Amino acid sequence: DHIYGNLKAKVTLVEFSDVQCPFCQKNHATIKQIIEKYKGQVRWVVKNFPLEQIHPYARMGALAAECAGEQGKYFEYLGKLFENQPKLGKDMMVDTAKQLKLDEGKFKSCLDSEKYLPKVLNDIKEGEASGVSGTPGNFIGDIFLGGAYPFDEFARIIDEELQK
Repeated sequence: DHIYGNLKAKVTLVEFSDVQCPFCQKNHATIKQIIEKYKGQVRWVVKNFPLEQIHPYARMGALAAECAGEQGKYFEYLGKLFENQPKLGKDMMVDTAKQLKLDEGKFKSCLDSEKYLPKVLNDIKEGEASGVSGTPGNFIGDIFLGGAYPFDEFARIIDEELQK
């Protein structure tokens, strides 16, 4: 899994996300705010949940982010996918890898081979088993937030979790 923040943080926020989902784009920005405000207190775990039936580049985007992660740039790459969501496509994904100074040959080989497809499919199964049916799907501890919630709602739950 891709984990951002303090591995020993008291609160874990798990996000099931689709890089082509506009609500996930909003959710991503909110979670970045959360991580900044609760520095050291919250760790963020990202799971893939591409909704391929409505987002044709979601799976490729998930695979591309995983390939970027192989070179230590998962979160930077994921952020770029959300920033450039209207331009999603293979050329954009390869160009983004170049911008982040990833090894282009390794990246393309990884993406073309769908090396991380088993991981992506496992994330989907895990999400479905946890009750996720759409994106974004967030868990703060055992509390489920289905959809893009405002910062204040995340903060309220995190504050409660920190008090436990």
